[in-house]
Amino acid sequence: MLVAAPFVLFCAGRGLVEFTGDLLQQRYPPPGRMISAGDHRLDLYCIGIGRPAIIIEPGMAAAWSDWHPVVSRLRATGQVCVYDRAGYGWSQSGPMPRDAAVEAKDLHILLSNAGIEPPYILIGHSYGGYIARIYAGLFGDSLAGVVLADPAIEGEPLSVVPLFRKIVAFFPPVGAQRLVHLIEGRSAIPPDLSDAPAPFQARFLIGPSVQQQEAERSELVSLPQTEAAVRHARFPEDLALTVITARHLISPRQYYPPPVPEPPPSHQAFHERLSRQSVRGRYIVAERSGHQIEMDQPELIAGAVQDMIHELRSR
Repeated sequence: MLVAAPFVLFCAGRGLVEFTGDLLQQRYPPPGRMISAGDHRLDLYCIGIGRPAIIIEPGMAAAWSDWHPVVSRLRATGQVCVYDRAGYGWSQSGPMPRDAAVEAKDLHILLSNAGIEPPYILIGHSYGGYIARIYAGLFGDSLAGVVLADPAIEGEPLSVVPLFRKIVAFFPPVGAQRLVHLIEGRSAIPPDLSDAPAPFQARFLIGPSVQQQEAERSELVSLPQTEAAVRHARFPEDLALTVITARHLISPRQYYPPPVPEPPPSHQAFHERLSRQSVRGRYIVAERSGHQIEMDQPELIAGAVQDMIHELRSR
């Protein structure tokens, strides 16, 4: 019984996650369009009008509900689109393994099948920076610019994937948080999302499913292939590029006591070198931000995009 008890608890927890996940997705159906990306469909949600379209690529184990502060600043500038990678959120699972090169190709097919006309401005955060850089190397002609928000660095210890996320990727949570969302409904929405459009609130509420945990685990295990693909990707030297690096490892708003820890000097030095891959590259330090720049200083990301659009229209 002692040997079997952990296995029984694990199965019960996994079953609870699947059960609550099914009920939550029935209560909150996909807010966007389910678009084919080959043999699987991805949820794509767009808001606002105008060109170029602004595409957001969140980090690993991240939901696009965190991007409401940026989207709210950009929706009057142009069409802003967020989506769930294969296995995430409402999107169907895709072929395994899930590395950034596969996901960059998924994104290209998604945008083409959705009828969103290029050029695009692509925003990549953390692991999403890998996808954005590979996308630029493969499909640079479809881009008007790239903004990288504290992008992941090949060869650096995985500060972008804290230890608890590694553990969660192998042992899905018991589903208690999802059960709370199921019971409380929209009253469980945090203050940061209280004024967000309903789709962003729904994306927060459905949370990570077992399917998403498996996608995250595959992204984590496939990091060597991802980093190899990034090293071979050639960023177009004349494509507008802005790299925003975080001054701190974690948000100063949430850390106590001070001082807030900072990343090693090599982290910011790499980001500065990365910005020089383009003759139109810019390098910005987010002085009041941790890794989640989209929440700590969303105006920096929005401003970088607006500058690109202004330059594009003036040209």
